[in-house]
Amino acid sequence: RLIRYWRSQSTVVMCCIAAALAYVSAPAAIGWRLFAAAAAIGITASLYPAGMASARRSRLRQFMRERFGSDGPYTCEVEISPAGLQVSQAGTRSIREWRTIVSIEDVTAGIEFTSNRAFASAADRAEFLRAARSYATSALPSGQP
Repeated sequence: RLIRYWRSQSTVVMCCIAAALAYVSAPAAIGWRLFAAAAAIGITASLYPAGMASARRSRLRQFMRERFGSDGPYTCEVEISPAGLQVSQAGTRSIREWRTIVSIEDVTAGIEFTSNRAFASAADRAEFLRAARSYATSALPSGQP
């Protein structure tokens, strides 16, 4: 929700800037200036979010290219052993012991392993989640989602 809030706030700011520029630069009567400002708001509100999404994808592709040296596909090796589930990618190897795996599901895209490695019990996990949400909610300025 916070990311959506920031994105909508960014769109509103850009709409205001576009409206101000259109109003100031329109060499006409006040009615036409207001029309130009309204048109600028409409155009910016419809184009700006798509442009920002494209820019985010481009930055992500650039990051992945820098990190992995190509545009993909990227290799991720998954190995199962008596010790647990071992995953290797980009020079990083992680091991999830079998006792931390809470479910193994056969899904359309492959096999999903779900782990609960950070918590000793479901109750500990629920308490952590409750505390995190309460801290996050209390940190938001009033009126924000």
